[in-house]
Amino acid sequence: MPEELDEIRLLDLGQVAAAVGRSKETVKEWVRLKIFPPPIQAYAGARQQWTFPVVKAWIEQRKRARYKARSPRGALMRGRKLERQGGGR
Repeated sequence: MPEELDEIRLLDLGQVAAAVGRSKETVKEWVRLKIFPPPIQAYAGARQQWTFPVVKAWIEQRKRARYKARSPRGALMRGRKLERQGGGR
């Protein structure tokens, strides 16, 4: 499919749920919690839908976030005795 058509392609809730591998209810909850981008409504009375590039970008962002390097804090703190600051008790 040419890229120009991808820009205008709209996905309904079922298609979005399938694309992210979750249920429709989960996608609705993610939208409510602002974890997932909200749908658009092309005109009054139209079904709420998502544009293909928005869904694709969200999926790619999640993939990148999943593979971020972990914080070294746990490794740095292991085996060290922690002392209180200020010379307290």
